This record gives sequence, structure tokens and C-alpha cells, in this order.
Amino acid sequence: IGEDAFAGTRIAGVDQTVAAPQVLSLGDRQLRLTPVPPAHTGSDMTVLDEETATLFTGDLVFLGLTPSLDGSLAGWLDWTGRKPDPEPALIVPGHGPVAESWDEAVTPTRQYLTALRDATREAIGAGLPLSRAIPAIVAAMMPVSEGWADFRDTTARNAAAAYAELEWE
Repeated sequence: IGEDAFAGTRIAGVDQTVAAPQVLSLGDRQLRLTPVPPAHTGSDMTVLDEETATLFTGDLVFLGLTPSLDGSLAGWLDWTGRKPDPEPALIVPGHGPVAESWDEAVTPTRQYLTALRDATREAIGAGLPLSRAIPAIVAAMMPVSEGWADFRDTTARNAAAAYAELEWE
């Protein structure tokens, strides 16, 4: 947005960690902060606006942009498999449009991650070294590529991360 727009801007440092669920009171607004074990990254967190039942998922939910794996594939799949109780009224993903149901929000990410897991296990089971596994995984995942921006490049990156995580299962 340009240097002038940033003039005088101060970046606030992190001065509090969130190691367990907690409520942050902002006057008449209560936000429930919930840390997530390694999933998309090693430091994911959700924020629930209790008044509106709006869940901000950060990059735990991707819609339209291919998910990027920087944490734990198994952890991320585990997170997507646990519907919150009560279910939020709105889910705000890290990328993509707001969704009105958990399944609408999470299903595309879960399907992508499941396909990544399965294709990676297949490549490992076939004894492919990483250099041959990555293109094989991307090719195996092409049936789920529709609707995901930057699919090939991000999936190749994800294949390397998934391979490293799953090769010693």
C-alpha cells in the first residue's frame, strides 16, 4: 500500500501467549481464544465471537486457495474432523468466503488434505524417493484440483511436507 501509508505505524509485539482456551473481554464483546495443536502450522488458534457465534479459523480453513501445510497433516485432519459444539453460526476462513455451516466451511479443506494423505501414503508404499514422489502425488491429486488456486505449486510443496511427516508411520 506504499511507504507513506505505513509512516508512523508501530507493530505491536506479542505480549501474551495462549496455551489454553481463554476468554478475552473487549468491553461488551467476549472472544474465546482456542489454541490448536499443530495443524496448518505449529501455532494455530481460533477465535470465537461469543455474541454472534462467529468462528474465525485463520488458515485452518481454506476455500478457493490451495491449503498450505506448514505444521502437521495428521493434526490438521484431526482438527477438521471435530465439529465445534455448539456449531458456530458463521465460519470465517483464512482464505475464501464466509460459510454458514461447519461442513460447508471445512469439507473442501478436509477433502484436499485427505487426498494429500492418501496419495502420499501410496507414493511411500510404492517405495518412491521424494524426488519421484512429489510429481506422483501431484498427479494423483489432479482429480481434486478444481476450484483450488495455485494448485500445482502448493500441492508440490505440500507433498514434500506430507512425505516427511508420513514416511515413518
